[in-house]
Amino acid sequence: MLPALIKAANALDKLPQSEENERWKALKKQQLDILIASAAGIWQDVLANRFAVSAGDSLTVTLRTIVRHPVKVQLQQYRLQGLQLQPVGTQPFTFETIANRTPNQSLSYNQLTELSEPLVVGQNRPYANPFWLNGRVDNVFFELPDLRWVGYPENPAAYQLQARYRLEVGGEVYVLQLTEPVYYRWTDPADGERYRPLEILPALHLRFSEQNYISTGAATEIEVVVTAETTVPQALVALQLPFGWLSEPETQGLTALRAGAEYRLKFTILPGKAAATGTISASVTANKRSYNSSLRRISYPHLPIQMQLLPAEAQLLKLDIQRKKRLIGYLAGAGDEIPEALLALGYQVEIIPIAACTPDQLQKYESIVTGVRIANTEAGLQAKMPVLMDYVARGGTLVFQYNTSQGVQQPLGPYPFRLGRDRVTVEQAPVQFLQKDHPLFSYPNIITNVDFEGWVQERGLYFPASWDTAYTPLLRMNDPGESPLEGALLYARYGKGVYIYSGLSWFRQLPAGVPGAYRIFVNLIEAKGE
Repeated sequence: MLPALIKAANALDKLPQSEENERWKALKKQQLDILIASAAGIWQDVLANRFAVSAGDSLTVTLRTIVRHPVKVQLQQYRLQGLQLQPVGTQPFTFETIANRTPNQSLSYNQLTELSEPLVVGQNRPYANPFWLNGRVDNVFFELPDLRWVGYPENPAAYQLQARYRLEVGGEVYVLQLTEPVYYRWTDPADGERYRPLEILPALHLRFSEQNYISTGAATEIEVVVTAETTVPQALVALQLPFGWLSEPETQGLTALRAGAEYRLKFTILPGKAAATGTISASVTANKRSYNSSLRRISYPHLPIQMQLLPAEAQLLKLDIQRKKRLIGYLAGAGDEIPEALLALGYQVEIIPIAACTPDQLQKYESIVTGVRIANTEAGLQAKMPVLMDYVARGGTLVFQYNTSQGVQQPLGPYPFRLGRDRVTVEQAPVQFLQKDHPLFSYPNIITNVDFEGWVQERGLYFPASWDTAYTPLLRMNDPGESPLEGALLYARYGKGVYIYSGLSWFRQLPAGVPGAYRIFVNLIEAKGE
């Protein structure tokens, strides 16, 4: 195939010059070079000795190449290039040459050749944040302010290497160019060789230890976690608060920060008379530069490792919430962040293993909450349902979060009900109170339609489709153009206690810091038996 491919490449070069031709010629030349290199057995990769670096850091980039076919090949030249974003122009980025070498080295058949290049990361290198996540989020869509990025599937590499090879095949001479992004490679004991892009990160990034901080009028403790990607002599951390809030202290200093180390700082936040719910952000200043990003990494076996730089923010919620109970038990399901939300409200929360559900053990809890999809994921639930019903009968409060209808274990409550597939996906769908004077809407907090404002992603899912008359449906809602649904919130008295089943998506609303969702959920927990 090599002679035919080389002939095609040479014919391509002879096509008439025009703007349209040059665009297609460049693309087809690149594709043909990859084909020719594959047919000639030329393999190469370009590896860094670190996967994450910051401005001023040193690293080594190594070109590794092998010729796995008895073809005469010479490595004529390679250029190491760094990414540069362009504020204006037709393209959003270019690559500038950092090192240009001409080894003119003949490559032996089936012998590994390694050429290394030292590199110091410049101050102007852009961070590795995905370009499609840099814009403002509007109704769960990210804006793309710079339309020059349209059509790019992913970020360009922070660094790339262009290598030029000279081939001799059957008397024909051909020069091809291959471009490779700089990657980091490591060996996983289970998965073997793995690759990840080289990341350019801020020297310092920081995050809040919680997504939401709640104040009911008293002082609230805030924790900020600072991570150093490189050695930093000293840094100063400050909070930016919504109007009406004060921080003690206003700033905190750090010294002798070590690369890879975390530093935890605590601030006390005090609400003034005009304090209201808002966003709190943090920044850290070092070497006359300010950093205000938090780092999030996404790693799954079936995906390349991803990273994202987000604003270092949390929600500061000034809530008018009354609560009476103290100790709450939590039975984990498929996983949610409800325990953290309850802790932020001031409850004491204990995670209860299913195996530990005994009558004596449960009686110490003032209320028990089950995690989402517990009946779908916890095989031991059905064996413990009589124990949970006994807890309710003795005067306890049990709040069941949503489960899916597929393969669900029954029963889920003291009286029969059947789960359906109905849901309300419009967050702004109107909500009607079926019994406005019901205790769940008046104790210990007065619940109104205002508490259903600002919800995210959906109202709820997998509502019960039918239920025993012992249950009282409390809410009616529906998506536009669909039939009204009344299974979002069911209430029943059983013995001396209270059982509540709710298909509302608390697992989304509470982590998102929706104030009304906190108020309603507290009322569910605070529901009283005899």
